[in-house]
Amino acid sequence: MAKPGPKPRVPTCHPERKYEAKGLCNACYQKEYKAQKSRTHWWLKTKYGLTYLQFLTMSYSQGGKCALCERQPKVGRLQVDHDHETKKVRGLLCYPCNRFKVGSNTIEDAKAVLQYLSRDFDGRSL
Repeated sequence: MAKPGPKPRVPTCHPERKYEAKGLCNACYQKEYKAQKSRTHWWLKTKYGLTYLQFLTMSYSQGGKCALCERQPKVGRLQVDHDHETKKVRGLLCYPCNRFKVGSNTIEDAKAVLQYLSRDFDGRSL
């Protein structure tokens, strides 16, 4: 006896139409996609002063990888790393590098960490 095939997907927005993606018919999916794309463009321009083309150019120049760890982001896309005081855009980072390695750290913090890691102290010699 043959197994029945998978149930056809039905859009939740318009059940009578053909399913496209994310539970939507083609028309609703295209509308949502365009709205999301528009929000992304607006966010980049408003928050960072970047056009979407500049974002894509930066991503392409970095090979789609994080500027710090040089890995593809595991989840989501690369995030814009910027100086909160000068608003200068430094590059695109994955979430862990942007949040934990750079975050709100300054050059002085980085120098202090470098100095700490470079010292010759061994706690076992106490």
